[in-house]
Amino acid sequence: MINDHFLQPLSRTEARHHRGRRRIWLLSFMQYDLGYIDLEQGTLQPIDNPFGTRLSPMS
Repeated sequence: MINDHFLQPLSRTEARHHRGRRRIWLLSFMQYDLGYIDLEQGTLQPIDNPFGTRLSPMS
């Protein structure tokens, strides 16, 4: 199970709290959002392509 002690080493990666009843954190490194950590379930849900383009292509 993931607990708050797991997030302490990630403080340099700017783990941000996602508001709501459940304790879900958005894990970011530099400008990239890597995934969500659910502290109640003890799971990590990665984002499909965190390094993909952020802007939609012009057509």
